[in-house]
Amino acid sequence: AEEEEEEEEEPAPLLRHLGLRTVGVDYGFRRTGVAISTGYSPQPLKLLETADNGTAAHEFLVRELLAIAARTASVQFVVGLPLDQMGGEANEQAPATRKFAVRLAEAAQAKGYHVYVWDERGSTMEAKVRTQNAVLKRNRAIERVDALAAAVILEDFFAVDGRGAERLTVARAAGGGSAHLGAAAVDAAPSPSYSEWQRMARERARKQREGG
Repeated sequence: AEEEEEEEEEPAPLLRHLGLRTVGVDYGFRRTGVAISTGYSPQPLKLLETADNGTAAHEFLVRELLAIAARTASVQFVVGLPLDQMGGEANEQAPATRKFAVRLAEAAQAKGYHVYVWDERGSTMEAKVRTQNAVLKRNRAIERVDALAAAVILEDFFAVDGRGAERLTVARAAGGGSAHLGAAAVDAAPSPSYSEWQRMARERARKQREGG
């Protein structure tokens, strides 16, 4: 009898983002958390505070984030997008966050950085749970929640190698006209459902409490 041919093993998928130093951004109307990671143990970095979410605030945040990227030799940004339970942008925060991400992409692209938006559902909830497990003064706890939420965004992004994220690209019309935005999906794989995000958050919080 003929020997059955051995099935060839499928090659491991190429990792697009692991090892790339990345700045995570948890955008807020008054507080924006920042974290950094290459895919291993994302670290909360700092909190950037603004008076509102107007143009001047956006410009300040863009300058600060570009400076952080240059100082840390980062190559890309991941901005958390707070989608609603159905995965849409019907809430107040999501359109404002996307508007900021577009402005960041305009400035970052000119300097060679990539900007991605990432479904951040559950990141703030998990950050609050983790913070509650630590002994912190109130003002320090507030700062840590925002920066830790940015770290959770990176943690989730790298966990699936960015699948489901959007890369924002900005093109200018001939003659220096106004910019227009394009968004390219990194991968067609659907993002986890809201209930799945909640389950993942509870599981990570449990491991955090157990010291895992």
